[in-house]
Formats: sequence, structure tokens, C-alpha cells
Amino acid sequence: MMAIIAVAFGVVLPLGILSGYLPTRNIDTSAYNVVAAKQGYEIRRYEPFIVA
Repeated sequence: MMAIIAVAFGVVLPLGILSGYLPTRNIDTSAYNVVAAKQGYEIRRYEPFIVA
């Protein structure tokens, strides 16, 4: 029983990780300039763009 659970976990977990990674790996990100950086966050300036 434990072997079945271990195998199922060993298959399901990687598939879950890949199902989240694969669809998003080719998404373009916009270029930005960092205006100010503080501890734990930064303020960014993006060029204007159209969201369709």
C-alpha cells in the first residue's frame, strides 16, 4: 500500500509542477527600469503598452 502511495506521489507531484510551468514558460515580460529599490520591494517604470 505504501509503495502505491509513493509511486502515485512520485508521478502526480512532478506532473502538477510541469502543468504549472509548461504553459507559462514562453510568456514575454515587459522591459522596465527600477526607479527606487527599498528593502523587500522595488518601484518600477514600464513603457506604455496595450493589453489585448
